[in-house]
Formats: sequence, C-alpha cells, structure tokens
Amino acid sequence: MMMHGGEPSDTAETPTRSATPSSSAGKGSVLVQTPTLQRSPTDPEWLTAPPHRVSWQRVDGVPFPFSDSDGPARITGPIASGYSHTPQGAVLAAAHITFRLTWSPDYAAVIDAQAKVSATTRRQLLVARDHGATVDPAVLAQVASAPVAFKIADYSEAKASVYLAFPSRGENFRFAAVPVVWDEGDWKFSDEWDPASAPELPDSPSLSGFTSLREQP
Repeated sequence: MMMHGGEPSDTAETPTRSATPSSSAGKGSVLVQTPTLQRSPTDPEWLTAPPHRVSWQRVDGVPFPFSDSDGPARITGPIASGYSHTPQGAVLAAAHITFRLTWSPDYAAVIDAQAKVSATTRRQLLVARDHGATVDPAVLAQVASAPVAFKIADYSEAKASVYLAFPSRGENFRFAAVPVVWDEGDWKFSDEWDPASAPELPDSPSLSGFTSLREQP
C-alpha cells in the first residue's frame, strides 16, 4: 500500500491497545449525521479534536471508525463516502480509504472512486492487490488492528497529511502517513506526500502530540 511509513492535545494519553469495534453486516452502517457538531476553523481544537462520538464497526473483518458528525455519511456498495470538509473528516477518510484499498476484496472499485493518483500509482495499487491473496475476514478480525490515535501533519482546504498510529511490537506504536485531497466534494486518497512538511516517523512508545481515536460514549 501507498501509506508512508508537538503539544496539540492532551487527549492522546496512551489509550487501550486496541479499539473494540461493533459487529457490522455488509460494508458498514452509517450513523445519522449532525453537521452542526463539526468543528470550525475558529475552534482552538480545529486540528487536534477527534471526530465527534467515534464508534467502531468491522467491515470485511477490519475495524473502521465511524462518526455521527464527520462521516462517512454514505455507503454505496464497497464505497464509504461523505466525509466532512474538516481535519476530522480527513482523518476518517484516510482510515477508511487506505484500509479498504489494503484489505477489501472490492479494492478496484475503491481505487476508481476514491484514489486521486497518477496512472503509475494506480497501476502499482492494482498490481499489489492483484498479486496478493484474499484474506478470510475471520483471520483479518484477529490480525488487523485499529488505529488508536491520529495527528494532522499538514492541512488546507485542498489537501491534508494525516498520521495514523497503530499498536506495534512491545510497547511501541507504528505510524502510517496518509495523504488525502479534497476532490469533487469529498476526501480522496492521494499519492502527493510532502516529506518536508510530514516526514516519516519511526516507531515509538510515545503518542505525544497525537489525539486518541478511542470509542466515545
């Protein structure tokens, strides 16, 4: 996959080592969206607050975060879309699209609908998945871990660079860097990563500067 691998918030105290997704049929169940709960650029936590009321569902055996304010607002076949035009929407899109590109048996449809990439990158994504074995969802449920925290490395109305933190070996976390762009009214996966503003991060036991993605009541 094409994922590349501060003091913004006190909410990133070390979370539980894994989220607890709820079971979900099909490709996920959208939550009723309340756009008035979305953050605005004048909010002091604009770049650091988590999506509102995060909950988790398993799709094809893989855990995905859902919010009642920032999306996804629609699920059509294998495509989860309708993310808020906010940093929180960018985080959710980064998690959903990259996980679906990596694990979903419907990866080709996801690439067509939600990857704003060069022809070369598109071929690389297809070849990587075409030559990989399809993993049983029951097996994925045991090995695929949910991101426990995020950090916005760079954000504008046109694009965002997102770090997702995952449990790793021992007490460490590993960090996946995911670029997304705003295109045709939604966030899409991008291959335009700027290592100058968002360098790759080594594994670390610390989540300093990250915001928790734990399930919220």
